[in-house]
Amino acid sequence: MTAARRGWVGGGGGISNFDPRSIAGSGVKLWLRGDQLTVVGGNVTMATDKTGNGNNVTQTGNVIPYSASAINGRPGWVGDGSGFLINDVNTLGASGAPRSFYAVAQANGGGLDGGGLIECRPNGGGLVFDWAALGAGGTGFVYFDASAVTETVAALGSPPHTAKVYSMTATIGAQIAMKVNGVAQTVAGAVTVADTGTAGFAIMSWNRRQATAGWAGAMCEFIACDSVLSAPNDAAMIAGLMAYYGIT
Repeated sequence: MTAARRGWVGGGGGISNFDPRSIAGSGVKLWLRGDQLTVVGGNVTMATDKTGNGNNVTQTGNVIPYSASAINGRPGWVGDGSGFLINDVNTLGASGAPRSFYAVAQANGGGLDGGGLIECRPNGGGLVFDWAALGAGGTGFVYFDASAVTETVAALGSPPHTAKVYSMTATIGAQIAMKVNGVAQTVAGAVTVADTGTAGFAIMSWNRRQATAGWAGAMCEFIACDSVLSAPNDAAMIAGLMAYYGIT
């Protein structure tokens, strides 16, 4: 936790920088952030993987607008549910391998709200991490894996939604572990099974309550790790992201 507080500055966001690879044993496989985007005509066409692993994603579907201050003064991209960032070549881990995901996002609080954060092996047998606001209270549901849907209610509050750090770990044969701003959510449903299907992954992809819709709202950062982080390292990752974006 102490390391995540170094370099504190005022203004938009919080600390001056945060590198998820500084978390020991994190095994960061993918790191997308709003300061590493290709923007053409005000729209994001590619997000470059900051790890150097080459897990870049490109825009498909409708345009994805760029925002210089998407979340608390930090740059990012804004989806309306119809555009996605996709890599259809690389995978983020072997089928059945444990993984951890971290997303910094803010739902738009409008009629089309929430949506998919990531989908692995998107063309059949995939693994899906997403939420969709249901009803006036804005209750969120998180879903995971294509063959046996696992759901958890997340108390996200009524719209307009604030920026949050969403995190989830995937361990085959166990239920998902999902947190919102570091607070564990109650998970019920089937255990996680191995994801299969074609190679690739999609950011801001579809969700199960709105099967044709991806993420509707802002997103500034997405991290995928090829391991389930220890409790202290998971806490440090979440704290670092919250501090960088000024999320309390």
